[in-house]
Amino acid sequence: MIDKKQKSLKNEIIGIIFLAFTLISFLSLYTDTTGAIGKNIGIFLKGSFGIGSYVVSALLLVFALMFLFNNRDFIKLHKAAALFGLFLTLISLDHLYYFPSNEGLKNYILAAYTNGINNMGGGVVAALLVYFLVKLLGITGSYILLFSSLAIFIVLITNVSIVNLMESSYQKFKQRKKKIKKTDHEKEVISTSTSQEDFTPLIEENITEKNRTIDIIEQVEEERKIYEKGTKDKEEVIESEYLPPPITLLKEAIPPPKIKNEVLMEKVKK
Repeated sequence: MIDKKQKSLKNEIIGIIFLAFTLISFLSLYTDTTGAIGKNIGIFLKGSFGIGSYVVSALLLVFALMFLFNNRDFIKLHKAAALFGLFLTLISLDHLYYFPSNEGLKNYILAAYTNGINNMGGGVVAALLVYFLVKLLGITGSYILLFSSLAIFIVLITNVSIVNLMESSYQKFKQRKKKIKKTDHEKEVISTSTSQEDFTPLIEENITEKNRTIDIIEQVEEERKIYEKGTKDKEEVIESEYLPPPITLLKEAIPPPKIKNEVLMEKVKK
């Protein structure tokens, strides 16, 4: 019982010391308030891991808190290893992008340490990996291996198949594309029906006007026919009522007396 209690106190003391160290290392990357020790810790982290030093300090802080509160099983060992492998892969990709050529191991490591302090590349750790990868596989082969490792570590950490994820993403993309196409078709149908509704009153008005014109023409034509028929009937009545004069009247008619031209001239002179 006493040994268990003493062990718990011992672990707690170790956890506090570890937490204090990680806090100093974390703050040393952002401020100059941690003194010479903090400054040297920050330089060491940056020289070793480059831009990845910020991730390392944050992870150390999380592990220190978990150790202090006796929660050491918050992450499985294989996932912790996969997470560390993912971290190394990322800083190696960053270092390979900025510093692909390696003149010699010593010079390459020294340059990586100096550049890491200036937040460039992945520091000494990434430089060691990149140096041997480029020597064995070349730059292109190194990129292929690092990206493949990146995919493997992501699968181990998330327990999600990349192939299934790609298939699911492709199906969602197809469904979304189909939905957009259906929406566009519905909009086109609505637009067509709306335009037809807009033209319907004009068409109906034109038809009504045309029918009205036809009715007027038919009415005028009918009135003309009635007028012509009435005029014809009147002429027929007049012709039927006309009686020629009797022949006896023509026989009994006395012709006017003939006047000679000489007598007429004398009367004019007088």
